[in-house]
Amino acid sequence: MTHHWVEGNCHGKCSRCRKAIKSYNGITGLHCRWCQITLHNRCASQVKPDCNLGEHRINILPPTAICPIVLDRQRSITKEFKSSRGLHRSDSQTPSDSNHS
Repeated sequence: MTHHWVEGNCHGKCSRCRKAIKSYNGITGLHCRWCQITLHNRCASQVKPDCNLGEHRINILPPTAICPIVLDRQRSITKEFKSSRGLHRSDSQTPSDSNHS
């Protein structure tokens, strides 16, 4: 899995060169959402693109851990719900027919 970079509003020290990240109107620095490393923009090219998810990796559920079968099941439930709503609408549109019987 690769780093998921958020650009700007970074503070503290660069995880690569250990120098302070100076803020210029909040547009400097990169921060990985997964492993929490913070880098200067110029230092990012010197870091491997693969993310190890950081020190809290056992508590993180990355998107790659979501099984496609779960997503397929969720889609089918949504389709069933939508189709059942359509059936209820057609039933509710003809209540006069059921009252005349």
